[in-house]
Amino acid sequence: MKNNVLAVVIGIIAAMMVVMLGDRIAFSIFPPPENLDFNDPVSVQQLVDGMPIAAHLLLFFNWSVSAFVGGLVTTKLSKSKWQLLCVITGALLLTANILNMFVIPYPIWLIMITVLMYLPVTYLGGKLIAPKTESV
Repeated sequence: MKNNVLAVVIGIIAAMMVVMLGDRIAFSIFPPPENLDFNDPVSVQQLVDGMPIAAHLLLFFNWSVSAFVGGLVTTKLSKSKWQLLCVITGALLLTANILNMFVIPYPIWLIMITVLMYLPVTYLGGKLIAPKTESV
């Protein structure tokens, strides 16, 4: 059981590292204004409203890759029940992203496709390297 908990934790950490790397890449492609105050909700709203669709799609791609990596790492490190552990990993990543969406006002279409993406993509990441004989 300890190993499975650790697998989920490390899977989440790996996913978060992908998000951080992806954010750095996104900010290098679509840099925010130099004087932007991320603590000012009005400034953040203006930034998000002014982002091109390509920037939003890049964020979605980044979150999708992070979910995939989270599921892959969780499954690789799990000792049993990889399906359940991938769902737990995906649910925790989704929860973190929903909390992020309360802070940063993303467009509703991005919120909707993101919410629908997390669990299946995390599961797909796990299924890619899952043992072929194990069942729940």
